Amino acid sequence: MISGGEAYFDRDPYLPVPRANLTLEAVPDAVHGAWLPCLELKDGSLLLPAACVDSVSMEQTESGHAVYLRQNGFVQAEQRPMELIHGAEIITAYTFQPGSILREDEIRLSPELQERVSFLRLACDVMEGWVKAEGYETEKRMTYDQAAAEGVCLDTPHGPCRETILFEKRTLPQNGIIRVSWKWCAKPSPCILREPTAGLAEQNGRNAVSCYSS
Repeated sequence: MISGGEAYFDRDPYLPVPRANLTLEAVPDAVHGAWLPCLELKDGSLLLPAACVDSVSMEQTESGHAVYLRQNGFVQAEQRPMELIHGAEIITAYTFQPGSILREDEIRLSPELQERVSFLRLACDVMEGWVKAEGYETEKRMTYDQAAAEGVCLDTPHGPCRETILFEKRTLPQNGIIRVSWKWCAKPSPCILREPTAGLAEQNGRNAVSCYSS
């Protein structure tokens, strides 16, 4: 997981998402915000949970391992120079097991930032495999040809993604705490995702600290 710095912080290949050839690939120079829960504001701008990671930890499990990321804000896509948008804390857990990757996010918004948010969106550019998302309300699938007709490029260095799946969540919790997740599998799995009953911060043995607290 790398950062593209000031020049490429919002480009898909540099987002904090695990990458693998022919699996979770990225479209060069695209700003899809692919595989990240992104905030679309009422003014149409897009906020990405990227380039603001201030802590990383790992935990070994019986069947794999988990990586925890904490971010203290968002960055606005297509904005130069890069600027941290305060008013949020994002805790992400990646759980890696043979043949699958699970990402769980807990997003804590300040009342000021929540007032500016229109909806939460997730774009999954699928090379192969199967993906399911939880916590979102709508799902739209676009094949490669449909995406191209709408001006969305899905070409990667190893071939085109077969489709892009767009998820949206427009009803945001009044307490400003959003929990969403997605799971990628090498093939369809009977596993049923569930919304976490406890916050990721508590699951990882840490107290949630709001960066916007007085």
